[in-house]
Amino acid sequence: DGIWEKERASGTYTNCNIHNNEQRGVEIQDSASGTFKNCQIHDNKRSGIWIREKAAPVVEECKIYNNKTEGELYSGILADDDSTPQINRCEISGHLSEGIWERKQACGTYTNCNIHNNEQRGVAIQDTASGTFSNCEIHNNTLQGILACRDAKGTFQNCHVHDNKQNGLHIYEKAAIVVKGCKIRNNKTEGVNYPGVVVSNQAAPQISNCEISGHLSYGIWINDNARGSYTSCTIHGNSINGIKTEDPWNRGPQISDCPICD
Repeated sequence: DGIWEKERASGTYTNCNIHNNEQRGVEIQDSASGTFKNCQIHDNKRSGIWIREKAAPVVEECKIYNNKTEGELYSGILADDDSTPQINRCEISGHLSEGIWERKQACGTYTNCNIHNNEQRGVAIQDTASGTFSNCEIHNNTLQGILACRDAKGTFQNCHVHDNKQNGLHIYEKAAIVVKGCKIRNNKTEGVNYPGVVVSNQAAPQISNCEISGHLSYGIWINDNARGSYTSCTIHGNSINGIKTEDPWNRGPQISDCPICD
């Protein structure tokens, strides 16, 4: 690794260029809590930053890009094991896996980040992870903008999720995330009919006050015993219907005050 913090270390790293290391750019573990500001973390052969074992770093105004080994799926930021990072005003791009991947009960805070042009999802959360993403722009990723699965419970607030090549959001496997005040627009691959939001496999999100538009299929597609609530969303400009639900008796998803137009 370029920098490895452990055993409650709490260094401060400013204006550093961390690159071309054989493993990660930065690894933080064992309740370490370093601060990284205005650093570039790039072209390392594994993840840009790996955060685990209750680590709680602060990462601000950093550029985290192109950390990868050809053929290996490494993410820009990987948060594991009850870690609680604070990631603010960072740009995360160019990875063969997710821009940000939260799992194993991680609970980070991600604010004003630009997450783009990653080869899989912009953000993936799973395994009861519960990060909070606020005012982030998640765009131009090769798969979904956001993937939530395996009992994930995160929150996305005032985010702009656009121009990803598959769905804006894919929520499944009992995920119960909260999505509020987000713009979910123009997530599509030419000639492939991806809905803006897919909710399936017993997922139960709370989606409110969102704008969902510009997709080549449904605005929202709810299927496979999914539940959840959908409130005060504006759904327009999608190529098929605004909402499709495969629960004809309306015993599961609760949909209210969602104007569907165009």
